[in-house]
Amino acid sequence: MSRAVPAVWSNVVIVQQNLSYFCGDDVVVTFTSQDIPPVSTTGWTLAAYLRKNPGISQPVLVTWPGTPAGTSFTIAPASADTLNLTPGQYDLEVSRIDSGAYAVLTRVQLTLLPR
Repeated sequence: MSRAVPAVWSNVVIVQQNLSYFCGDDVVVTFTSQDIPPVSTTGWTLAAYLRKNPGISQPVLVTWPGTPAGTSFTIAPASADTLNLTPGQYDLEVSRIDSGAYAVLTRVQLTLLPR
């Protein structure tokens, strides 16, 4: 069973936030728009990139697709995606990657806790 993790995003500014969960957990992170009025993600192509350190030049360890759902979207890291990662802090960047519409929506400092 997946654990639900709430988070936020914005189409106006890059939202910085912190999340944590255990290495090897199945989680579903739901990002909800904090824009007024809320912005719909319907039809968007989204991706989440996990890196050990922030920065586009850093190697991507894992990529997860984002699933649009009205004014929110989800990513669903599976247990196997983080099971063998070293506990510690990681950078998670979630972006809209449509052709001609690339934008970073949120940046998360993700702490993976030891089991």
